[in-house]
Amino acid sequence: MEEFDRVRQALGIERWNVVGVSYGTTVAMTLMARHPGTIRSAVLDSVNPPDALMPLWSSRVIEARTAFFSMCERTVACAAAFPDLAGLYRQAVDRLERVPLTVPVPPWMGWPGNQAALTASLFEVVVVHLLYYPNNYPGLPRLIAAVHDGGAHDFGDGLAEVLQGGTAMNFAANAAVDCRERPHFRERLPAGADTLEQLSLYGVCGEWSGPGPLPFVPAGTDIPTLVLAGQFDPNAPRRSAAMSPTSSATTRVGSHSR
Repeated sequence: MEEFDRVRQALGIERWNVVGVSYGTTVAMTLMARHPGTIRSAVLDSVNPPDALMPLWSSRVIEARTAFFSMCERTVACAAAFPDLAGLYRQAVDRLERVPLTVPVPPWMGWPGNQAALTASLFEVVVVHLLYYPNNYPGLPRLIAAVHDGGAHDFGDGLAEVLQGGTAMNFAANAAVDCRERPHFRERLPAGADTLEQLSLYGVCGEWSGPGPLPFVPAGTDIPTLVLAGQFDPNAPRRSAAMSPTSSATTRVGSHSR
């Protein structure tokens, strides 16, 4: 944060507008807390809150997934086509636990035979990541139903999209930051942890880097703040209002994000 403020001073900027996306919202909130007088306005897009407010990723995913299934129930066309989407999802997971499906993947992935084994764990992970982006919502019920019926020919595209997005992340840098700022990753993996927690940094951070100062959110600020969250974004949808500074100074938009 001090480096950001030195950049501001070097550029001769008295007050600037701050935009943070995902982890950038943690950076923006900390900057707002440390240097409130230098910020004219802030946008927090797809909020990634400091550790004290962050429940297990799996619990956030369950909330988002449940909300998505409930939306389908309330939407006439979706409910008619998929009367029990939540049940289809559970049955698909159970079926993949017993017998994984073989799905085609694009040639650029370089997988043997251009095929992948779709396990229950991989299915859950792909569905989670598709929930982050609203443009995936219309086709997701059909994708879940296809896997349920054993005809997951189109699932390879969703799998490729998720894996391609993962290649854009620097995992070493991500671990270096989260291991310093998220103390819960230094604890034991929670009992009964599901696949999502097993993919996180539990068990890694103790050997990666030492703990650093915790980030913190601003309190009592008058900085106008716009909080954005995807409708079923597992990070933010139900928590944005609680995490944003001074509700009177905050506008929340809950239907659009990335």
